[in-house]
Amino acid sequence: WSTAGCSEGMGTRAWMRGESIKFASFTSDASGTRNYGGHTANDFVYGQYSEAEMPLSVDYKELVATLRCLQHWTGIKRGDGAPPASPDFAPWRDMVVLIGTDSAVNCFRLNNGKAGPAEAAHVIPVLREVHACCHAARVQMIAVHCPRKLNTLSDRLAAAPSYRAAEATFRRR
Repeated sequence: WSTAGCSEGMGTRAWMRGESIKFASFTSDASGTRNYGGHTANDFVYGQYSEAEMPLSVDYKELVATLRCLQHWTGIKRGDGAPPASPDFAPWRDMVVLIGTDSAVNCFRLNNGKAGPAEAAHVIPVLREVHACCHAARVQMIAVHCPRKLNTLSDRLAAAPSYRAAEATFRRR
């Protein structure tokens, strides 16, 4: 980004100025069965899909996992089983958030907000929720592909049978 010729506050947004950029990141995954998981360096999210979500595609479930992680860390909605937020919980606001997912198609969907016609009926509402969450928290998101072999902790969290098991998995990392 070049700000040559721009005076302070003119032509650039606050999150674009180097000294003001705050970053956060997480990875998320769907187990392909009933659960999803995600983590940062020091926190995790675990949850289960509703009965209505169960028959939908893995790519849909991966997208929902991303949404629920974003909702958790922006303070919009805590993850399933998560204890109430501590007083020092500082939701992500005014940040650039790097999202790692092992679903390459969802990287495309998250970065451009589009879905093909085959899954549009299910995927577009989730994408709208993702972008509404980012708008409410003033988050600029960037999705990157994280190959499955590198997304192991999120995969293990998603495979956990309960919140307690996911918590134990996260502690053992």
